[in-house]
Amino acid sequence: MIASLIFVKRDIVKTVRGREKKKEKRKKKNEKRKTKKEKRKKKKNKMDLKTVDDEIMLSDGRVIKIPVKKSEENIKEKEMGKIKVEKIPNVWGSSAGAGSDYFDLYRKQRNQENERMELMEKKWKEYTENQIFQCKRKEKIEYIEKKRLKKKNKRLIKKNKIRELRNSKKANKIETTTKDSPTKLNTGIGKEVTDQVENGDAHVVAKSGTETVPKNCHSVLQSDEGNLRMSDQDEAETEEVEQLHAPPVDTNSFLVVKEDELF
Repeated sequence: MIASLIFVKRDIVKTVRGREKKKEKRKKKNEKRKTKKEKRKKKKNKMDLKTVDDEIMLSDGRVIKIPVKKSEENIKEKEMGKIKVEKIPNVWGSSAGAGSDYFDLYRKQRNQENERMELMEKKWKEYTENQIFQCKRKEKIEYIEKKRLKKKNKRLIKKNKIRELRNSKKANKIETTTKDSPTKLNTGIGKEVTDQVENGDAHVVAKSGTETVPKNCHSVLQSDEGNLRMSDQDEAETEEVEQLHAPPVDTNSFLVVKEDELF
């Protein structure tokens, strides 16, 4: 009985001592926590400072002398400091699309990239279509201009031929009139006039002069004037025809717009 009681006492003592040790540990932990809280409070209180040149006054009322750094020195230190690099995760990695944390970023960037590629393809397609259209347009304009120049050259050749024929006809008529006029005057009219003058019929000479000689001269002059008028009328008609044709247009300065771009 006595031995059993002794063992029971020992167990009780051990339990009591263990409880006391635990209590002491808890007290120490609480004290450490309190000290940490007090330090934090002091740091917060230190932020409420009133700077007067080199002296700092704490909230307690104590004054501490601390050398205040100049602004230039602070700027130099900031410039000499390390460069901060923002770490961006590798969203396009092997595990990005396999249920990782960055799947939303991966999906967003993927959609943006797909939209960008579609827009680039659309613009390139429009550019190529416009280039093809411009090339075809230039070819058509060149073909039309070549045709126009050919027709113009043909018209000029015809005009020159017509003018040459007219000039040759005029020259032949003038030559024939010049050859015929002196022979008539010497043969018929001239003999009658000379005979009448010798006989002394001055009145008859005047009548014969008014009736015979001027008629031949007027007929020659009227024929020449008629030919000249006809040539002038033909030239005026050709000029009017040329004016009716539209002048060539410089199409290089035109702005070409597609039907889709108008609306």
